[in-house]
Amino acid sequence: AGGAPAARPATARSPFTVPSGANLAVTGNKTIAVEFGSSQDAFLRQSLDLAVSGTLAPGVQLTGVLSDRNLPLTPSGATQDLQALDRVLIELTAPHGSAALGDVSLALRQGEFSRLERRVQGASGEWSVGGFRGQVAAASAQGEYRRMQFYGTEGLQGPYQLLDRDGGSGISVVAGSEVVTLDGERLTRGEGADYAMDYERARLTFTNRRPIEATSRITVDYQYALDRYRRNLVAAAGGWEAGGLRLHTEVLSESDDRGRPLDLTLSREDIAVLEAAGDSSALAVAGGVSAGPGDYDSVRVASGALAYAYAGPDSGEFAVVFARVGDGRGDYADSSLAAGGTAYRWVGEGQGAYRVGRALPLAESHLLWALGGAARSGPLRMEMEGAVSRLDPNTFSSREDARHSGGAGRVALGLEGRLPGALGSGGLALSARGVESSFQPFT
Repeated sequence: AGGAPAARPATARSPFTVPSGANLAVTGNKTIAVEFGSSQDAFLRQSLDLAVSGTLAPGVQLTGVLSDRNLPLTPSGATQDLQALDRVLIELTAPHGSAALGDVSLALRQGEFSRLERRVQGASGEWSVGGFRGQVAAASAQGEYRRMQFYGTEGLQGPYQLLDRDGGSGISVVAGSEVVTLDGERLTRGEGADYAMDYERARLTFTNRRPIEATSRITVDYQYALDRYRRNLVAAAGGWEAGGLRLHTEVLSESDDRGRPLDLTLSREDIAVLEAAGDSSALAVAGGVSAGPGDYDSVRVASGALAYAYAGPDSGEFAVVFARVGDGRGDYADSSLAAGGTAYRWVGEGQGAYRVGRALPLAESHLLWALGGAARSGPLRMEMEGAVSRLDPNTFSSREDARHSGGAGRVALGLEGRLPGALGSGGLALSARGVESSFQPFT
């Protein structure tokens, strides 16, 4: 008797089913320790290491790292946020490429003018097909990148103050972003290791394991917390090589998102001030006086101009904000601390470093394109590279835009080979290099 075949019972399938052939292993450890003694306060130490590794498919490898070592608890965040950890990285590798997500180390080294080495938070990918190699990356920055190089002070372990790009000291460093080297050797953070970092005050102190002398060469790469705008970085690079011919190109873009300011809201009046400021941060100052109660009273100075004098906490008729515009550009100077703050006093037009008003942050944009190549024929070698850049300190304003672009180039010829007899090898190289003053590389 013919009949319809019996229906097979349905089976539920988990949405988290591991693909066939996948093999993953998760390992890690978490440690917590409390140190105390008769001459010190109790101190909490902690570390976390978590790793994932294995195969997702034939030829496709997955690795993941989550690391947190003695990261301090700060008012701006704690280790429950992923971005507060030392390192968070997920990486996929395949026969012809790789991709990474998280704390990515971005390195471009093919050209001289387009070199870039950063640790960023974002995504990157690399691939190779035949003689072609490609690399792309997109990331958002927690802070603004800066490198400081200086010599130590004899017998002084610290603290050494880290500064912003304008030489100011009122910054905080993004936790875990620093790379410290001493006489070319990379150091390890930790009170029981090589150095300690006060992130909130941007101060570096070396432990007794690393005695500092006047000849000690200290280099610190770090990111200090942005107080202006969210910053985005996009990079793309490609290279082709066949026989004795090699070509490469790089495109880099790093810019502030002027539509997403941090810690402030720009009014129409503020934007108008930025549009008229050009490239000068000293002109990007908005009104800073409001009706009291405040700390200042208005007075007339010898020239007849109206100025403001410190009257005491909440003892004046006006609340006044002062902006640092640089030595010789302002009318006020900072004085002694008063009630936990700084008091400002009139010193004369153009005689001080401060002026009345709120400092408005400029939105910066930095673009660079480089193209180069090399050819070799027997003992003869030739290299050529050119690059153009555009650094706009204030994208709100179109003033002075003509001077933002610059170029650079280089050419090199080389001849090398065996010398007669037992003299070994030798070579001769000729090179020429030109860089315009307005050209701005990333490194």
